[in-house]
Amino acid sequence: MSESILNSIVIPVFGNEKLLQNLLTTLLPTLDNYCEVIIADDGLPNIKINPQNLPPDLIYISNKENLGYSGTANVGIKKARGKYITTINSDILLDSNWLKETRNIFERDQKIGLVGAKLIFPDTGLIQHMGAKYGKDIVINVNKMLKADDSATNYEMEVESISDALATFPKELIVKIGGYDESFYNSHDDLDLCLKIKEFGYKVLYSPHIIGYHVTSASADFRYLKENEGASIFFNKWRERLKYEEKDYFGQVIEKFRSRGNSFPQEAYIADICRRASPQIVQIFQEVSAIEIIQTYNYRSYLTDTPLYQQKMDINLLDILPFSHLKLNSPIIYVVDSFYFLKNNYYWAKNRRCQNDIVFDKGFNLFTLNEAVFYYD
Repeated sequence: MSESILNSIVIPVFGNEKLLQNLLTTLLPTLDNYCEVIIADDGLPNIKINPQNLPPDLIYISNKENLGYSGTANVGIKKARGKYITTINSDILLDSNWLKETRNIFERDQKIGLVGAKLIFPDTGLIQHMGAKYGKDIVINVNKMLKADDSATNYEMEVESISDALATFPKELIVKIGGYDESFYNSHDDLDLCLKIKEFGYKVLYSPHIIGYHVTSASADFRYLKENEGASIFFNKWRERLKYEEKDYFGQVIEKFRSRGNSFPQEAYIADICRRASPQIVQIFQEVSAIEIIQTYNYRSYLTDTPLYQQKMDINLLDILPFSHLKLNSPIIYVVDSFYFLKNNYYWAKNRRCQNDIVFDKGFNLFTLNEAVFYYD
């Protein structure tokens, strides 16, 4: 590779070599001689990838101890020689034009501090991420679950924050702001990075022309072990900046929900099945929805009997909720970490006596249960 490196691609990995190989299959054909690829392996000793299985000319770094995402990303950043650094999660598949589109953005605007991608669920073609905004206690994902070719997803825009699963920033800037804050182990690190960049007077941009297909948290569930700690650090650190009222945004959420032909119930049961403790999300929902709650069922204790790193992403409602809930006459509102975890509940959705159930998640997404399930049918 050329000594004149323009783009350094940093890929933090934690096990799952197959995912990494899939990414490299889509990445390497898009690169030229002005690129370098750095694999930063944060895996535990028993799940390190085998560097002998990597293509030649890649730079492989193996951490001596588990540093978490932020620490591992910083290791890659320090090693990088490029003018621009791109972080890519190992569970991404890339569109062939991503590098060209990234370079075009930085060539035309020197005030771009970070550009993020349109991330798409590969199994559905629906939006996984295209930016985020904040309530006082929650992160709100913007336009999640729209079709990837929806007009709302196809224009460039400044955003509060965006995922670094596929994101690019100038190395000079990232060094100036001190890199990733290593207080964040494996969550909220990219959101924090974006806000630091904006504090330095630079823009954070969403580009619909940079496209990645994101399997989403597929490498390991260890990433969730310190998520609540990361959320606490983030919201305490940025408390003065985060003034957005969840109640204001919920009006837009309801409007989109109804525009799809759905009716919002006046009363319902709530089933709190957040896999990771998030008591404020139920409280927020009650405050913003003005719905009459018949009864709230909390099933978190059932879920947390199993260590987080052994839990599966997908939730089977038949394993968690009493079978008698199928016969409840009023709607159930399922409050979950992500509606995506309910995608395989075909039997439950088809056999519920009341067909007006709703899913509400921590990203402020609102869908009927049938929408959440049958988007994936």
